[in-house]
Amino acid sequence: NQDGQTGALTARTVKFLAKTAADIELSQDTANPKDRYVQVSTTDTTEVELLKVKVKATNSDAKLSTLNVGYTATTSVGVTTIIDGLRLYVDSGTTAVAAASAAAATSSFTTLEDKVGVIAKDTTKTLSIRAIVKKKTGNYGAGEVLSAAINANATDIVGVDAVSFADATVSGSNIAGKKARFSDKV
Repeated sequence: NQDGQTGALTARTVKFLAKTAADIELSQDTANPKDRYVQVSTTDTTEVELLKVKVKATNSDAKLSTLNVGYTATTSVGVTTIIDGLRLYVDSGTTAVAAASAAAATSSFTTLEDKVGVIAKDTTKTLSIRAIVKKKTGNYGAGEVLSAAINANATDIVGVDAVSFADATVSGSNIAGKKARFSDKV
């Protein structure tokens, strides 16, 4: 048979390269607020920036799913007595993309995939976390202090690879915000 095999077949080895899942790297933005006194209203809520951080995708495009923000308050009253909740802004946006309720220890921004959007490989998005501070009158006294923190771990930052949907790894630095001291006079 002229068209048929004339000798024994040999095995061929085929290697598939495994794609590395996305990594979300946390870092502090240079414009992260410093220790400061913040003037708050006695009659209405005041929005106060607590943290400004950067998230960078490496290895692949990534999507942020959940962001947990912890509080490190030095107050004579509970966190929920001082704030109504948090708002999340992306890059230089003027409209909040997500909100989180106030909680005693940690507030969670969830279902962020479409709100924050894809973080393209080797690019960075800047996230601004702002507290909705309650009016001072009837809630707390002058000088109450609040700061926030985000840790570079898979508990505080949850995301996925935007291509494979595998869980993203998390790296970078823990970010501890500086103190915001509230007063109706500054």
